[in-house]
Amino acid sequence: MEHRFETSGHLNWVRSVVFHPGGRFIISASDDKSIRVWDLSKKGEEVRKLEAAHDLFVSSIDVANNLPMLCSGGVEKIVKVWEMK
Repeated sequence: MEHRFETSGHLNWVRSVVFHPGGRFIISASDDKSIRVWDLSKKGEEVRKLEAAHDLFVSSIDVANNLPMLCSGGVEKIVKVWEMK
């Protein structure tokens, strides 16, 4: 079964996209300095946004499989760990 959705929200290039381990959410990171969470059960509706997650471009993200944690890396050579609630 194929599911497709297109969404807009980021204002610049999307650098990284990951699935949440539960499969309900997609998390994306962009050159617009934001990290956004999209709910697949709501046809890709944006449900959370970290507007200025890094001072410069957010270049990578990853989600822990067994912890409610998100890790992001930025062009400014900083790694941040976020608690997902």
